[in-house]
This record gives sequence, structure tokens and C-alpha cells, in this order.
Amino acid sequence: ATDKIVLVDRNFYSYGYEGNVTDGAPNGFAFGMGGLEKTSFDSKEKILYGISEQGFITLIDYGNGPIDAPQLPIVITDKDTYTDIHVCSEQGILFASTKDDPNPGYVAIYKAATRSEDTVTEPELMHTIEVGYGPDMLAPNSDCSIVAVANEGEGDYDDAVGLINPEGSVTLIKGPFDDASTQPAVSHVSFPWTDDELLAKGIHLPLSLNAMEYWDDHSSIADDIDFSSARATYTGASVLEPEWLVWSADE
Repeated sequence: ATDKIVLVDRNFYSYGYEGNVTDGAPNGFAFGMGGLEKTSFDSKEKILYGISEQGFITLIDYGNGPIDAPQLPIVITDKDTYTDIHVCSEQGILFASTKDDPNPGYVAIYKAATRSEDTVTEPELMHTIEVGYGPDMLAPNSDCSIVAVANEGEGDYDDAVGLINPEGSVTLIKGPFDDASTQPAVSHVSFPWTDDELLAKGIHLPLSLNAMEYWDDHSSIADDIDFSSARATYTGASVLEPEWLVWSADE
């Protein structure tokens, strides 16, 4: 017979701290939508990291097991929106990506939190790396020497300037990561294909250059939209929006 999944416990955690942080002390926990969008578990230190839409990294202490695991009073926040988080347990490295549409996003690289008896040290920021537009996923390779970043480059419509549709891309960040004085090497993987080349490969283009011309100039809603800026800066990469990455066996 197939084993059933049995609910053992349910814990509720805040998405961060409400209000300002004064002298390093949080003013209070806050709960709401988007509290734990993505998580990553440090199997060595027994700490679960989670990111919230509100711009906080939450640390949950599983050092004494899964029942009533406490949230650690550690404040890690960013002015932008967190999109992914990944901890490399053996290497003690934590990656967190943020986006600031329509501007390029960033990947913050930390020394992960460590445990000493009953004390957990706060993660230490080592590097902040600019990547492409709208980083959406982090994928370290097997030994965490390289982290790949899927930059979705998702479009956005602004009433003042019309459609903003940046290019999608992939960023590769190569360590070492644990030395703040040594900057990681950064390279960008672009998508150089034209619309015709993509269509010939059988790739569906949801908003090609021809499609934007139609909607912008000839459709029944042409007077209500403005794709002129997006058309002027268009490349095939504008409609390729990577959201997920996986490494090949040979990396």
C-alpha cells in the first residue's frame, strides 16, 4: 500500500518585522501574504531560510527538531523584492536574488549563519553582484563554485512611457565567494537569435516585433497603448524570459 502523507504540525512565521529597526532590535513581527515565497534548508546548521515579498529573509531554527521550530531574531532586509534564495550547506554560502523592475537586479552573497552551542551568528554579507533584468531563480552547480541566475526580464506597462520590455538573459557568477576582498567573476549569457531564427526553431513568441506593430498601429486598442519604446529597443531576447535553470551532468 502507498504510504500517506500525515500532517505532524503546522507552524506560522512572520514575513519579517513591522516598522523600522532601531539599534538592531526589531519593533515587532508582522504576518501576511507572501510571507515565505521560497525556502532553502541548511542541512549542516539546521536552519531554514525563507524570503518574503516584503523584502525580508527569515531564519527558522530546526536545531531541536521540526516541532515548534522558533524564528530567529535576525534582521536581513532589502529595499527591493526578493525572488529566490539558496544555501550551500557544506560551503557555508548563502545566495539571495532581488529585483528592481525595470532596472537590473542583484544577487547578494553571504557567509551563511553558523551555530555555536545555543547561539546562531547572523549571515555576513560578502558581495552584492549586479545581474540582468528581473532575476527569478538561482541555481548553484554541484560544488557551489558557480551560481547561475535566470534573469526573466519580464515586461511592464507604464502609463507614462508605455511598454518596457527588457531582455531576458542568464548570469554566471564564479567564486570564490567567502572573501570580501576578492570579487567573483561575472559573465552574461545572451540570447542572440532573431525572431525569424526563433520561429524556425519552433519557439512560440508571445509578443514578437510584428505582433507589437500590429497591436500598436493597427488593432482596435492602438489608441490606448504605446509600444513605441519597446519596439525601438526590441531584440529576440526581449521575449525570451527564463524563469528556471538546471545544470547539465557535465556542468
